[in-house]
Amino acid sequence: MDLLSGSSPRAVSIFRGTGKGTFDSGRMLTALSEIGLEADTSIAVTDWDRDGVLDLLVGTAGGRVFRVRNEGSLTQPRFGAVRPLALQAADRDLSVEGYAAPALGDWDGDGDLDLVVGDRAGNVLLYRNGAATGRPVLGPGEVLVTSGSDPDEGPQRYARPALGDWNGDGWLDLLVGTEVIEHLPKLLQTSEQLEELEARREERRQLESRLGGERERIGEEVCREMGVDWHDLWKLAPERRTEYYAAVERKQKTGICVELLAALERVWKRIEVLDPPTVLHHGLVWVYLRAAPSTSKR
Repeated sequence: MDLLSGSSPRAVSIFRGTGKGTFDSGRMLTALSEIGLEADTSIAVTDWDRDGVLDLLVGTAGGRVFRVRNEGSLTQPRFGAVRPLALQAADRDLSVEGYAAPALGDWDGDGDLDLVVGDRAGNVLLYRNGAATGRPVLGPGEVLVTSGSDPDEGPQRYARPALGDWNGDGWLDLLVGTEVIEHLPKLLQTSEQLEELEARREERRQLESRLGGERERIGEEVCREMGVDWHDLWKLAPERRTEYYAAVERKQKTGICVELLAALERVWKRIEVLDPPTVLHHGLVWVYLRAAPSTSKR
């Protein structure tokens, strides 16, 4: 089994399974970064048009969900050959309140896949599929989960749904990952602590500057080795660009970059002791178990 992941830039990455319960270091599907996807992607994999190969559904920060068609095969997928299409629901663009996160499952038990989408506010909506065969035809959104006013009442931010039979009763249940923000009081520092804090911050700035310069040097070095001008990287074919990023990553895992990163980590840890964060971000998962209805309709 392989793993696909969205990210803050428009990138989509694939991590190949090793067959031992682990994954490789991953690579970016460069073709997908060039076909007009919006930022902050969230991925679902499905045979959307039922042609026997797996396509991608990509939720974005703008609140829309795009279908990226697989023009290849199951073993050799090819994405990016055609531009993504925004999904339609009730004859208009499907749109939620930002940061759409799609998931799929046969929610109503009629034999086809329905779509569930989480949003930035913490809501989760259901879009039923009304097509028995062929490409899905989605109906209007139905609210499954409403954002809670506090962490004890429901998801608050960035709802990320998943469907599965959690309790093994034969009915799809809903799991929702969400972000919770905790606000802490500001630590009162002594004059000595404030003095050290400023010194550590200056040390951090210098280390970051050195690391940035070293990374730039490595990038230029790889360009020379590949016979490519630094300013023409964006013109490279996707395969060559992947080769460039892989070579840069290999070089950054040795030598001075490793030493600078280790030093930065030590400085950051000391800064956090001297000036602890006042805002903490936590992740929670809500489990919604479905009660089997008295009729056959799910």
